[in-house]
Amino acid sequence: MIVEHEFVTTLPMLDAMNAARAFLADGHFEESGIENPLDTSMPNRLKMRRGESKAARAKSVSALPQQMIIEYDRGLVRVAAMITASRIWGGGSGISLAGESVAESPKKMVLHQRLLVALANGLERLLATGASKEVARAEWAAVEMEIYSAARQRRRRTIILSTILIVFLLGIVTLIIIAAMNA
Repeated sequence: MIVEHEFVTTLPMLDAMNAARAFLADGHFEESGIENPLDTSMPNRLKMRRGESKAARAKSVSALPQQMIIEYDRGLVRVAAMITASRIWGGGSGISLAGESVAESPKKMVLHQRLLVALANGLERLLATGASKEVARAEWAAVEMEIYSAARQRRRRTIILSTILIVFLLGIVTLIIIAAMNA
């Protein structure tokens, strides 16, 4: 899933990029490449990523592979926020018969979308309106709490179902043993 967002800032390029870098680093994003700020042949770009290297390893939506690309061009800031879906956290059911991966389910990608929009809105609040990091991060923090709650609920449901299955299997084994002893 990709969310694109544009806004205008009055901050100079280096100040805007450093503020964006610090804002995202507070949320465990790591820099994955930056173009040379002195190179005028292309817009200045900041790439940051976070999450597991593979979507299947993610324990929550927040742990899915995410990437932020921020471009600065004479005050215009373009943000592209991307997240990789997994089968467990809203992706398709795996691979189709033709071999290509199945697209994500929009109904299951609500938290993904809200997270990406919160990231983009936070950057806009920080760079365009001059809000503090805490104010800019408020929406992002609220979405992260929802994601944590969803992950905890999923973990609890998995434990309950596993316990029920184990008790059911133990009951069957017990019935077989009792039937064998009475025969």
